[in-house]
Amino acid sequence: MTGSVDLIIGLPSYNEEDSISFVTRQVDLGAQKYLPGLKVLIINSDSGSTDGTKDAFLTTETKCAKEFRTTAEIKSGKGTALRYIFQRVQDTGAKYAIVVDTDLRSITPEWVRSFALTVLQGYDLVVPRYLRHRFDGTITNMICYPIVFGMFGMDIRQPIGGDFAFSRKAAEVYLAQPWVKSTYQYGIDIYMTTQAILHGLKICQVDLGLKLHKPSAPKLNLMFEQVILTLLKAVREANGRLASLTDVQHIPIIPMRTGGEVEPLEVKKADIIHKCQELWNDNNDIFRKYLPTEFYSRVSEELPKGTFHISQEEWAVLVYTLMAQYMKEPSSSIVHAFKLVYFLRIAAFIDQAGTMKDIQAERLIADQARLFWETRDKYLEMMRLTPAEADQPVAQSSVYN
Repeated sequence: MTGSVDLIIGLPSYNEEDSISFVTRQVDLGAQKYLPGLKVLIINSDSGSTDGTKDAFLTTETKCAKEFRTTAEIKSGKGTALRYIFQRVQDTGAKYAIVVDTDLRSITPEWVRSFALTVLQGYDLVVPRYLRHRFDGTITNMICYPIVFGMFGMDIRQPIGGDFAFSRKAAEVYLAQPWVKSTYQYGIDIYMTTQAILHGLKICQVDLGLKLHKPSAPKLNLMFEQVILTLLKAVREANGRLASLTDVQHIPIIPMRTGGEVEPLEVKKADIIHKCQELWNDNNDIFRKYLPTEFYSRVSEELPKGTFHISQEEWAVLVYTLMAQYMKEPSSSIVHAFKLVYFLRIAAFIDQAGTMKDIQAERLIADQARLFWETRDKYLEMMRLTPAEADQPVAQSSVYN
C-alpha cells in the first residue's frame, strides 16, 4: 500500500503458522473497535518462515488493509523485520506504529486500544508492563532491567518486552543510527529502548496485564548473546554522560490492565547448574581471564558440587566489573563470562524466590535494580573511555535465528 496511512500495526514473525492468524484477528478487531477514524495498515514482516505463516496471515479476514513482506533472501532476525516496519512508517507517512509479537496467546483488542491511545497522547515510545511468572523473562529481570535502571537511571520495567508503540519521530531515530549484527536479531528490543533514552524521546509504560506466549527457553542462548551485546554497545555510546545523572527517572505508567491468571512455570535449578557446568568446561580460559580471581577460584571449587550461590550484591559487582572490561576491550569473548554469571544468578534466584508469590519476587527484582543504581558510581570511572578506546569497533554477535 502506498499513500497516506495513519497507523501501522507490525507483526514480525518467524514460523508462527499456528498463532499469527489469532494475533492478526485481535489487532484488526482492536483497530475497528477503538480506532474507527484512523486508516490502519497491518504488516506481517516475516524473517523467512519455512512453514505456512504467510498463507495463515494472508487468508485471515480483516477489515484493515494487509501487507506481507519476507526477508528470506537475506540472513535476518527480528530486528530486520522491524527495520522494514520503521521504513514503512516513513514511506506511508504514518504518524504512529504498534508492533506485537506473533506468538502471543493473551493479546486482546484492548492491547491496541492501550498502545494507540497512549502513543496518541504524544509519547514517542510506549513500552509494556506485564503480569508474568517470577521465573519468566530472566534476561529482563536479571540483566536489562537492572542495567537500564542502574546505568541509564530509567525505571523501565520491561525494556525488552517485545511489544511496543512508537511515533514517526522514533522510527526516524531508529533508522538513522548505525546498526550492528545483533541489532538485526534479538537485540532490537533493547536497541529501541536505549536509543529512545539516548535521544531524549518521550517514553511511557502501559500496563497490559497477562502475557502468554511461546516459551523462550529454547532460544535463550541466542537471545542472551544478542541482547547483551546490543545493551553493552548502548552503554558505550552513553559513556561520559552517565556520571551526570543524579537520580532515577520514574517513567509514567498508564494503568490499562486487563487482568488474567499467571500460568505455572516449572524451572529446575539442576538444569541451570548443569548449563553452568557445561559453560565452565567449554570456556574456562575465558573465565580465567575475565572473572575476578577470587570469584574464579570459588566457582572452580563449588560449581562441580552444584552448591554455588551469587547474592544480589555480588551480582551487581560482577555485572559492573565485566561491563567495565567490555568498555575497554569490546570483545564478544566477554559475553561468555556474562552468560556464566547470568545462569549462576538465575540458580540463586530460584532458591530465593522458589516459594514466594510472584508479587513478593517482584520486590526482590526491584530491590536488585535499586542496588545497581546505588553501587554504580564506583564503576563509572572504570568505564570511562579515552577517545582512542571509544573508536574501537564493538563486538558483533555470531549467530542468526
